Parts: sequence; C-alpha cells; structure tokens
Amino acid sequence: MNCASRGGRVGLPDDSPAASSVLNYGCPPLQASGTTRIDPMHVAWHICEVIRRFEPRVERARTRVRPRDCDDRHAPHTLYFDILTMARYDGAEIRVSLALDYLTGFFSLVGD
Repeated sequence: MNCASRGGRVGLPDDSPAASSVLNYGCPPLQASGTTRIDPMHVAWHICEVIRRFEPRVERARTRVRPRDCDDRHAPHTLYFDILTMARYDGAEIRVSLALDYLTGFFSLVGD
C-alpha cells in the first residue's frame, strides 16, 4: 500500500490502466492530507480493486473485501480485512484475512 505520495505526475487520465499500475498496486495514499483518520471501508474498496485488477487467478465479479471489527489492544494501529473470492479455474472458494499495519503499510495474513 502506498502510504506516501512519491514520484512525479505522469499526466495520464485517471481511467488509464497505467494510472493504477502494479508499481504502486493501484492504491493512493491511505490518509488524506491534514488528517489522521483512515476509513476502513475506503481501504477495503481499494484492496478489492487491486485484487480485481491484478490477480488473474480469481473471479473479478466474485471478489469481496470487508473490514473486520477487532479490538486488538496490542496493535491499535492495525486494520483487519476479510477477503472472499473464487478461483477462476476450479471454482474453489477462497477466504483470506489480512491485517494492515497502517503505520508501516505492511499486510500480513491472520487466522480467524
């Protein structure tokens, strides 16, 4: 996840595939300028869009990402997301849970 604005403007339209390239995984900065609030629904939407754009092994239309409520006192700067999708080739259901440490921008897999 891109947690800071880096690089220069390329001058491409927003709907260009290059505007959401794999170089930045299609995600804009997580925080708006001047605020410290991160909207979990907004982040979930971006995660879902990234999976739909760049993961050819799953069905785009069957991919869902939802934020999960979790009161983790040991990691108060962590957001949790549940991902549900379907494998394109055999139709197997895929369930994954992610933790996003929004101070570092790192994702990790978590158990249920």
